[in-house]
Amino acid sequence: FSSVHMLFVDEHDRDSFQRAGWLLREGVQFHWTQDAAQPQLDFGDLLARLQRDKRKKIQQERRKVAEQGIGFTVHLGAEIDEALWSFFHHCYTLTYQAHHSKPYLTRDFFARMAQTMPQHWLMFVARRADQPVAASLVAIDPAGHPLVPASSGHPVHGFGVTTQLGIALHPQQPTPRIPDGHED
Repeated sequence: FSSVHMLFVDEHDRDSFQRAGWLLREGVQFHWTQDAAQPQLDFGDLLARLQRDKRKKIQQERRKVAEQGIGFTVHLGAEIDEALWSFFHHCYTLTYQAHHSKPYLTRDFFARMAQTMPQHWLMFVARRADQPVAASLVAIDPAGHPLVPASSGHPVHGFGVTTQLGIALHPQQPTPRIPDGHED
């Protein structure tokens, strides 16, 4: 290999990579955590429990998205049809182009994911006037493990909107930890 990039590794794998002499990337990842003793009933309940400045930022972001006339549709598993997979792949390639990189996942890769493991995918599609303008794909472990954002397709939905949608749609998520998809 000329290089390898591993994401979301657990402590055991991290230790193994370090012992093998691999260079480790340090980063910060933010997680929303459900309080098992007092779970949030919905997204509004979550907002009410946040500090004022955090609540205000989230509300501003959501307002900016709404002011652009953007709404979201949610597609789970087999509901993600060929047209949506193609649109997501298009967004995926645009993201790499914007960062002056070459995308490494092909359209065929996404077709195989749709065919062999559709139950593991949740797609949010941002729409303006019923036309798709952005997409975000989330990997789901049906055993109840955390939702893990796979990729965002367009900046129109801004920081954290995918996470907010995930929390809004799954406030009672069995595993109370949802990565927000951003790593600093």
